[in-house]
Amino acid sequence: MKLTIKVSLLSLALVSNISFGQASGAVRSEYIKGFVPSCISNQKTLPENKGISLQVIQSYCKCSAEVSANNFTNQQITALGNLDAKSVSTNKAFSEVMSYSTKYCAENFKNY
Repeated sequence: MKLTIKVSLLSLALVSNISFGQASGAVRSEYIKGFVPSCISNQKTLPENKGISLQVIQSYCKCSAEVSANNFTNQQITALGNLDAKSVSTNKAFSEVMSYSTKYCAENFKNY
């Protein structure tokens, strides 16, 4: 089963010169709380996900939120609102984290 992720660029961002870390506490909780609904909304609109159950999409999005939060620091998540969509889309570190998250969750989302 193939699942593709396209997360709203406004719900995710990463500042330049990133240092990988792991988000925690309230910052992490709020990040995941915002990420999952956006991810679900986007996943449901993708033609390639037609026929995939909402439960599968929810599990995949929860996985993506958790895995990406494991690779962002609290400071990076806090900076989310400071970047425009173009800055996010061209940020190498952001792309790397989301590529890793996408691959990992496509293979392991059932664990979430």
